[in-house]
Amino acid sequence: MTLLYEEKMITSDDIVNITLDKEHITEIIEQSTLSCIGGSSNARTGNRQQTLKEDQISGHACHMAASIYLYGSIDPYLQQRCEANAHPYKGDGGSDFLGTKIDVKGGNKRKSKGMSEYNLIVPQSEYHRDYYYISALTKFNPSKILNQDELQVCLLGWVLGSSLFPQIFFGKEKYMVQNIYLEPLQNLPQIAYKALVKGEKV
Repeated sequence: MTLLYEEKMITSDDIVNITLDKEHITEIIEQSTLSCIGGSSNARTGNRQQTLKEDQISGHACHMAASIYLYGSIDPYLQQRCEANAHPYKGDGGSDFLGTKIDVKGGNKRKSKGMSEYNLIVPQSEYHRDYYYISALTKFNPSKILNQDELQVCLLGWVLGSSLFPQIFFGKEKYMVQNIYLEPLQNLPQIAYKALVKGEKV
């Protein structure tokens, strides 16, 4: 790890935990199904179609949790999804909230290692120097998600795109940082998400 990150280390106290209820889960599954139209998974290698639905569910859960934390409701999440569903083959340009430069990178925790030991990974095609990337993780069994009453999401922290460096990951160039070296989410500059609140362009 480069010296750039050595003085920035989040702790368990910095992690924001969001609980999604049954109604949220139902919405996530519906939106995940719609996202599979024209979608693909950049989260993992291997059979993309086989892992697409799981990656979509975890991504939507983390996206919704970030909406609740930043804006106090899921409305900004739904607004972005409404726009994306209307143009399923267009893509969102990297922004997860309309009028902002926030991109939530979420995944499903599958191993025994701690949350902070995972990496925030940004594919080259989704990288922007002036974007704020939020890293988040959830944990669920894809075959049992329909029967869950709650879903826990951990919002780990954020990093500005210009602080990331390209690395070769599974043979492809991606921008990556270990989660432990993120900035605490509580320190996310208000300018990163005020655009949606005030209807302005960042």
